[in-house]
Amino acid sequence: AEVPLDPQEVERREKAEADARLRRSIEQNEGYFESRVGYVMESEDSRYTVVANAPLGVGVFSVVWPCADKDNKLIALKVVRSQDHFRRFADKEVETLRRVTDMAEKDPEGYAQVATLRDHFVHSCTGPQGDAQHLCMAFEKLESNLQ
Repeated sequence: AEVPLDPQEVERREKAEADARLRRSIEQNEGYFESRVGYVMESEDSRYTVVANAPLGVGVFSVVWPCADKDNKLIALKVVRSQDHFRRFADKEVETLRRVTDMAEKDPEGYAQVATLRDHFVHSCTGPQGDAQHLCMAFEKLESNLQ
C-alpha cells in the first residue's frame, strides 16, 4: 500500500509541477513578451526603459519587467501575454485597477499600502511568432514580495 504523503510535500510537488509547466510555456514563447536592458516601450504619457535582463516575475498571465519611466523612477511594468483570452481578462483588470486608483486619489491615507495603476497602454512588437500586441500596466515598483 502507498503511504500517504505529507501535505507540505504534496504542495511542494504540485508547485514544482506547475513551475515546470510554466517554464515550458515560456520556452515555447506562448505569447510571453521577451525583453532586454535598454528596450523602450511608450505610452501616450510616458516611456519605459527596461533596466534588467531578467524579469521581476513570470506568471501564467504575464511577465513583470523592471523599468525606468521618463522621470527615471523605477516602475514594475506588467506585460500581458499576447493571446486574446489573456487580453480580455487584462482589460477587466485595468478597469478594476482604475477604480482602485480613483479611490486612492480621493483617500490617499486609506490606500497608502495599495499598489495603484500609474499607466496602461498597448505595446505592438514583432516576436518569434510574428506581430503581437501586449497590454501593459505600469505600477510603482514596491520593495516587498508577498511570496
